[in-house]
Amino acid sequence: AQSIYDTIGLFDVTGELQRYLKSDVKVDEEKRERLKRLSERTALMDEDEYKEYTVARTYSFCAGHGVRKAKIGRFLKWLGNPEIAPNALVVLNYMACEMICCIVEGALWSRREEGKNHFVDVYPFKALQPRHYEESLRKNKAYMIGGNILIGTYQC
Repeated sequence: AQSIYDTIGLFDVTGELQRYLKSDVKVDEEKRERLKRLSERTALMDEDEYKEYTVARTYSFCAGHGVRKAKIGRFLKWLGNPEIAPNALVVLNYMACEMICCIVEGALWSRREEGKNHFVDVYPFKALQPRHYEESLRKNKAYMIGGNILIGTYQC
């Protein structure tokens, strides 16, 4: 944890993020809402769906059982093969997972909003379609403002 904190210090020019991480009070309403939605979603899953969800939720771009180096290599290749310190790689992995979470959560929200009979799908209704991801990006606040999804939330 200390190495991640130190790495964040390299990017945190004002020191605001490090002060926040050191503070005892960490009320994050957005995270609380995300956890509430997650709880509601998982309550509706059967045992097989929940097992599959659990495996997907613990995925990492940089770690695994005996495949760590291969995953790191693919992740770095996807990033364009930059020279990255190991501590910074942990932070990048976290940010990538958060971005994916944000996009998928928005796609789930989009699917829920469009209604069952809005489109005729070739795939089962439960499957997310490209249009759901496109709508998720379209409604992502950070994507609307600056064209990136690094730090964004889904705008209802």
